[in-house]
Amino acid sequence: MQRSKPKRVNLVSPEEGVIVNKFNILLVLMLVGLTVAYGYNTYTNGNEEQDQKLRTKLEKFEVTPKPELLRVTVEEDNALSSEEYVNSLFTMQDLLDALCDVESNCTEDSIGDDGFAIGPYQIHYAYWFDAAEWDASLTLFEYEDCYNKEYAELVIIAYMERYVPGAIESFDPETIARTHNGGPHGMTKDSTIEYWKTVKSVMEENVRSSSIYYPGF
Repeated sequence: MQRSKPKRVNLVSPEEGVIVNKFNILLVLMLVGLTVAYGYNTYTNGNEEQDQKLRTKLEKFEVTPKPELLRVTVEEDNALSSEEYVNSLFTMQDLLDALCDVESNCTEDSIGDDGFAIGPYQIHYAYWFDAAEWDASLTLFEYEDCYNKEYAELVIIAYMERYVPGAIESFDPETIARTHNGGPHGMTKDSTIEYWKTVKSVMEENVRSSSIYYPGF
């Protein structure tokens, strides 16, 4: 009877076994390290993208031009009504500054209306929500950021672009002021008339006291 060849068995010495075990442990640690590194890079890259978007938005906030109407010349004045002439002497920033003075004496940490209005422009949550729904870039921040004057101004402009776009395009300070005070239908509310008169008075006084000379004032 033919005898089968014995199977060859590779014997590993104790010393070689230790080396193999160390190699396996090192391999596992390397794999774990690579996995952690990949996850960290993915996380940080995602955060860097968000941070970049935020920085870009902040830069935009800092340089966003406010709608302005150029100062009229004497010749153009002849073709304008008295109200149009008065409006032409102001810019959107003049109006915003007056709103700020009337609403809170331009105090950024101001809280009013039984806690429902915040910031220098006394903006309500519903006001901010409507503006942010219209301009999604505003949602990079939160309602509480309306304490910041520059951010609140962008909220106001977005709100007006949504509800009274014509007033922004042609710069109608009365419509903007009364809408700010009375909501989307502020121009139809008698309660906003006196508010506008106050804002207009403050705006005129601010302009008179500025270093720029406005003919007719």
